[in-house]
Parts: sequence; structure tokens; C-alpha cells
Amino acid sequence: REGTLYASTGGGWRDGALAALRTRLTPGTLLVAATDRGEGGERLAERLGAFTRKHCVAFERLLPASKDWNDDLRAGQG
Repeated sequence: REGTLYASTGGGWRDGALAALRTRLTPGTLLVAATDRGEGGERLAERLGAFTRKHCVAFERLLPASKDWNDDLRAGQG
């Protein structure tokens, strides 16, 4: 929908990702991250949470019912 930006880290994180993301977010923006469960998803959520607090951006994390979103999609849950 209008005013919505969808982005993907592609399962990884590069140094320029935060800088690129920063150009799109302004105070009052809501960043919603759909991360997998587990250590990698936790690390990403922690990093994004710290980033959003620093830049006065609201943050919300969505979790799949299964371990990862691909499993949910295969099961017809996504």
C-alpha cells in the first residue's frame, strides 16, 4: 500500500544495509521486521531494535508460528 516500503536482507546483513535503511526512515516511522525464530533472528531483532531506538523509529517484530517463515508458507500459514 502507499507509504509502505518492503525490504529484505536476503538472509544476511551487510555493512551498508543500516545506512541504506536510514535514508528511508524518519522519526515517527514504524519498522516491522519479520524474522525467523532462533539465534539469527534474535541477533537481527536486537540490531534493528538498537538502530530504531537511536533514530526515534518505532519497532515491531513478527515471528512465524514455526521456526522460520518458509516453513509457515509451506504449511499454508503465511
